[in-house]
Amino acid sequence: MSDKKAPDMELKKAFGELQAKMLETQQKMKLSDLQIENYKRSMTHAQLTDQEIGSLPSDAKLYESVGRMFIISSKDEVAKG
Repeated sequence: MSDKKAPDMELKKAFGELQAKMLETQQKMKLSDLQIENYKRSMTHAQLTDQEIGSLPSDAKLYESVGRMFIISSKDEVAKG
């Protein structure tokens, strides 16, 4: 009887390890999905900002934040950033 119990315990151990790896992989996938969504949101924000800056006249005064202050920048400088 002890011969049958040893393989069963090994299978249970292997199955437990696989379950732990599966949970870890699922957590990593969720984290990756969140990062992808954040990058997509950032890209959309950057595209919308670029469109708004592009629609402004070339002589418009634009302010760019630098730390806790704002500086006047040209349209080209802001568009490059």
